[in-house]
Amino acid sequence: MGENSPDRRVFLQKATALVGAGSLLASGPKAFSATERTTARPRLGRTAVSLTGQWNYRPIARTTLHSDGSISEDKSNLPPAGRMAVPSNWHLSGLPNFNGRVLFERDFNFTHKLSPDDRVFLVFYGVDYFSKVALNGTTIGDHEGYFQRFEFDVTRHIMQGSNHLAVTVDAPLEEPGTVWPNHKRMIKGVFSHWDCKPGSTSLEHGQDGTTAGIWNRVELEIRNSAWLDEVKIQPFLYKESSGEEKSAKNQTRAKVFIAAEITAVHPGEYLITAEAGGSSASSQVKISDGTASAVLVLPIDNPRLWWTWDLGEPYLYNCRLTLSFEGSTVDVREIPFGIRTIELDERTGEWRLNGVRFFIRGSSIVPDLWLSHYTPERIDEDIQWLKQAHMNGVRVCVHMNRQELYDALDRAGIVAWQDFPLQWDYTHTDTFLQEAARQLRDMIRQFYNHPSIITWVCQNESSAYNVEVMDPFLAQVGKQEDSSRPVRPVSAFSEHLYLGWYSGDYHGYLALPGGPIISELGAQALPSVDEVRDMAGDAWPPDWKKLAYHDFQYDQTFHVARVAMGNNWQEFVQNSQQYQARLLKFAIEHYRRAKYKKVGCFFQFMFMDCWPAITWSVLSYARKPKAGYHAVARAFQPVLVGADLSRIVWSKGKLGRTHTGAPSRQTIRPWVVNDRIENVEGVTCEVSLCSQGRGQIVGRSDAPVNLAADSVSDLPPIQCTVPEDLDNGPYELIVTLRQAGKPLSENSYEVTVVD
Repeated sequence: MGENSPDRRVFLQKATALVGAGSLLASGPKAFSATERTTARPRLGRTAVSLTGQWNYRPIARTTLHSDGSISEDKSNLPPAGRMAVPSNWHLSGLPNFNGRVLFERDFNFTHKLSPDDRVFLVFYGVDYFSKVALNGTTIGDHEGYFQRFEFDVTRHIMQGSNHLAVTVDAPLEEPGTVWPNHKRMIKGVFSHWDCKPGSTSLEHGQDGTTAGIWNRVELEIRNSAWLDEVKIQPFLYKESSGEEKSAKNQTRAKVFIAAEITAVHPGEYLITAEAGGSSASSQVKISDGTASAVLVLPIDNPRLWWTWDLGEPYLYNCRLTLSFEGSTVDVREIPFGIRTIELDERTGEWRLNGVRFFIRGSSIVPDLWLSHYTPERIDEDIQWLKQAHMNGVRVCVHMNRQELYDALDRAGIVAWQDFPLQWDYTHTDTFLQEAARQLRDMIRQFYNHPSIITWVCQNESSAYNVEVMDPFLAQVGKQEDSSRPVRPVSAFSEHLYLGWYSGDYHGYLALPGGPIISELGAQALPSVDEVRDMAGDAWPPDWKKLAYHDFQYDQTFHVARVAMGNNWQEFVQNSQQYQARLLKFAIEHYRRAKYKKVGCFFQFMFMDCWPAITWSVLSYARKPKAGYHAVARAFQPVLVGADLSRIVWSKGKLGRTHTGAPSRQTIRPWVVNDRIENVEGVTCEVSLCSQGRGQIVGRSDAPVNLAADSVSDLPPIQCTVPEDLDNGPYELIVTLRQAGKPLSENSYEVTVVD
């Protein structure tokens, strides 16, 4: 978990900065003198002064990033200046599709009395992409990237009273053809190049919908004479036996390794103390040149482990770190963490959490293209959608999200496969490789303490140079930075399966291609009628250009999937969603039945849209579920019952009788996937035919069956008889697994009843 999590700032006293209007005072700001600083009262921890709110902005130039790394300017026909909320992404806040350089400014009053040893930092929690910062006319630093927290020491530049802050943000267009899409230089992953964003992969429009801006909060942070910087917490689990009964009394224990960086104004002996789970550890640190590293080992007996929600409790400890000097506390941090281990066997795709093998039922997520709009309320809503779909994992697909999402995943017990934001092709220079390595380290350090993150993956869908040089190089950098998690070079094309969409027929999944890791699989589907009309209008036949801008793939829809368009929007939406739902149900069921034989984990592509679009999602941008969402939710039940059918057209009545006069019978062969880590005992199975809300049982197996933990089991065949008085037509064949008479799992298949 990175240090900019809201939970980190328990001891920050929140203060609101007074906003001054207009420019600096005519007489000029007054600097602090040493005398004025000494009147400040001692403070514990830190004080944060918010600089969010309305800022002035002025577009300076449209900019273009060229293949040699230079950036050209065009200052003609610029949008007008105005005021904009910070944080925000400027595409949605007055500068739509503006690729260029924008100056953001605001005045603020600073009235905090400082002691001679206090330090003031200007902290940014997310600026996309190049930024240059000036305070009171003095340039204090610059930054490249979009997801990082970064800061500057402004103690010498901040004034008592009125101050003027200027931030220049540059988000250039990568020159189409020469740079974008095959020689990109900016590290933004799917935020700059993807077939699920505005304009898809079109050379003309593929960079529309820019994510640029000061998208996260800005603060001043006042610190004492010494403070804690980066903190890494790494638990180590082991079994300790006691006495002669070693095998019977093995107890789980934990040693929590804590590495903390410390900065101090004065040299001397400092004391750092860590407390968590009723245990504590301390260490004396001698600081002579301003910085030092501290190492502590915190023992925790019988620790409560962090589990996914379906395996146990995602328990979070709170580590309180206290830094003291000459008996006085100078800084305090609180950092949530989980005690857990994670392992991946690349040969089998199998994951082990705390030494226990488990199957990941997951999906790729890019919740919003514009992170300033991804609020804690929307995050909590998405967590509920994920859990209702029985997902215990997500792939944070080729982007870094905001800290609040990872905090929520930690609390919810959902594991996260974390991609580094490298998508497809980039320039093949050492300069780029160096920048990618720097930002990879930033990612790992900032998000290290999140127990939900189980792996770092360096790139998505690489080819040629990237596969041979960049990806393994970055994986080596990642492993050096984090030895506690698997670091994978790439999420490869071989892990991404699209039968029934880009080629072939989805029934080809019966052969279980790919594996042992499936990190993408799916098909597109239209969202609701209202949403698709908002994109393309009411015209029928549809405006295919408008749909293509919103990522609709015409050729695959009609020539591979062979979705029937129908006669109106309602029919088109229904046909599209039914196709996606059938494909996902078929594929997921077959791969889950082959768990640990053919696959060790499964990530459907994808969960939600990041803007109003037509994609592989099962939830629209408005979070309206498609038929595919319900299909995935059923196919991802932790205990999943299913059945092999010998036929899908069932006969009844006289025409269905055999030469003996007995009614024809159909045999189904039920099976069960149990992802629980405990046995499921005494289950029975029944089969019914349902139509228009009415059902009739046509077969059952009453002999109880026990299911082993984390297993796939075949149940005894069930003979089904179709009642003669049943109407002809389509039915749902409902297979229900019961335990002690109560439904445990349910599944359905489409059948037709005929004479």
